[in-house]
Amino acid sequence: MKGTWQTTGSGGAPGELAVIIVAVAAAVAVPVINAITNLLVVLAVIVAALIVLGSAGLVLLLLYQARRRHALTGTLVSPARAVPWRPAEAPRTTAPRAIEGPRELHLHLGGVDAATVVEILKGVNQDRGPS
Repeated sequence: MKGTWQTTGSGGAPGELAVIIVAVAAAVAVPVINAITNLLVVLAVIVAALIVLGSAGLVLLLLYQARRRHALTGTLVSPARAVPWRPAEAPRTTAPRAIEGPRELHLHLGGVDAATVVEILKGVNQDRGPS
C-alpha cells in the first residue's frame, strides 16, 4: 500500500529543481544581504567621522589664521632703550632701627628692694647698647 507522499512516477520534474534552487538561493542570499547592509553601515560611519574631523580641522585652521593675523596687526612694542648709567647711592649710616625697645618698663617685683632693681636695669641697658 502506498501513501500519498510517495510518488509513482520516475521523479525529476523541472518544477522541483526550480524550487530547490530558489530555496538554496534564499538561504545563501539572506546572510549575503545582511553582510552588505552591515558593510554599508560601517562605510557610512567612517564617512561621517571623516566629515566631522575634517570640519573640526578646518575650523581650527581658520581660528589659527585669524589669531595669527590679529597678532601681527596688534600694537607694536617700541624697541628697548639703554638706561643711562648712574652710580649707586651710598648706604645711609643713620638708618632708623626697625624694632625699637620699649619706652618704659613696668615690673612687679615683690620682695626686691630698689637697689637690686637698679642693678638689674643697668645690666639690661648695657647689653642693648645706646638707644
